[in-house]
Amino acid sequence: MATFSSTPVIHFGFNYYTSAASVRVAILDTPYSGGATLLSVALELVESTMATPSNGITPLTSGGRLDVPRVLLILTDSEATSGYEPAAAAASLRTNTQTTIIAVGVGSSVNQLQLESTASGPDDVYNAPNFSALANLVTPIATRVCTVAQETAGPTSAPTKNPTRNPTGNPTKNPTRNPTKNPTRNPTKNPTTSNPTKNPTKNPTKNPTKNPTKNPTRNPTTYCSATLDLMFLVDASISVNNAFLGGAPNTYQGLVLPFVASVAESVGGGIGLGDGSFRVSMASFATIAEEHVAFDAHTDAAALRAAIEASPYAAGATFTSLGFELVNNTVLPQARALSAGVPRVLIVIIDGPASIGFDASTAAADVRSQFTSILAVGVNGAISSELIAMASSPTGSTVFEVSEFNQLASLVPAISDQTCDIAQSFTMAPTKPPTTASPTQSPNCGINVVSDGECASVIDGMAHYPVLFKQKSQITK
Repeated sequence: MATFSSTPVIHFGFNYYTSAASVRVAILDTPYSGGATLLSVALELVESTMATPSNGITPLTSGGRLDVPRVLLILTDSEATSGYEPAAAAASLRTNTQTTIIAVGVGSSVNQLQLESTASGPDDVYNAPNFSALANLVTPIATRVCTVAQETAGPTSAPTKNPTRNPTGNPTKNPTRNPTKNPTRNPTKNPTTSNPTKNPTKNPTKNPTKNPTKNPTRNPTTYCSATLDLMFLVDASISVNNAFLGGAPNTYQGLVLPFVASVAESVGGGIGLGDGSFRVSMASFATIAEEHVAFDAHTDAAALRAAIEASPYAAGATFTSLGFELVNNTVLPQARALSAGVPRVLIVIIDGPASIGFDASTAAADVRSQFTSILAVGVNGAISSELIAMASSPTGSTVFEVSEFNQLASLVPAISDQTCDIAQSFTMAPTKPPTTASPTQSPNCGINVVSDGECASVIDGMAHYPVLFKQKSQITK
């Protein structure tokens, strides 16, 4: 992908990414430059990067290939700057690289003759009255690209060595068109058991037991019996609601947020939202991170569900680390003190890889260090290694993955059970007796330090947080 203005720039080549999710992230992270419209220079850059004058496409840094069709989609919203008209450069690119050029013009400032001289033919010219109307061109352009690919694909490099030359000499004269009306009455004579049930029950019992188990392992209507501060961090990036990026329209509002509300209701059913024993907060992240539901904001289940399901959808990139930074800096300070012995659980829902520079492994470790258990839920294009890096150990019971958003609801029981198990087994007590009767009077730094002093550490910001520091302003409450 390349952009052009006063200076054309290639942002990534063919061999840079190996999944649709990572390509999507790279596209969304592309910077906007502004400037003039030097269209011919952009076309020349594409040709010089992809080809040489003598042999067409070659595997240079862009990874061009000789044996596959090539399509260039160019998008412009204005007439080319004088002296940088595209006709000659486009003709050279089409001829030397055997590339089909599809030209898309947006708005009324486009020079239609320039657009037509850039494209490979009249079927390769598209116009949109404004940028909002570009979405209407996705299907026809995608169809055209596929048509071009099918029409220009070269012969297979490995044809079938022994194709069938002679069809069968005796085809079936009268194939069965109708299935049998009288299937066999005598199925297999050798059943799998030598003693089948002689009189199987054909009718379910009319009088089920009136005395169920008095001591089930967990009351079916009340999941937890422990106090709990439960937090949710939800991926609200653009792919969730975009069908072309793995999601679907209204997925965030129709599937993701109801899933969050259902887990909260399932976990909190036996704790008590109104009396403060059970508290819920919710935040989301995309290009920015925001808190939507704060602890103690709602005291009944209906109000909590309404608040969760009314949370706005941000869209944008997947700045996962910003979400964890928000939890660490804004949400956790609102949680009850560690000395109160109240467990903390953070449930993270993610649908794709983190944007470059926003990996969450370090920020998630900071959250876990605050005696917070993390359950990671991956859906659609989530990366397993990223989920494992952010979740608490053992990850076999704290990482959950589904391939479709509509499968999230099936995870509610398992996630609720795991959350309650963590809450009920939580303890602040040490696992071993102290080794000395005289503990250290003034530890240098630690979570449990109780004093008026401060504990600080020096971090190589350039090495560990190359982008994070300049994004601090994007974290809002």
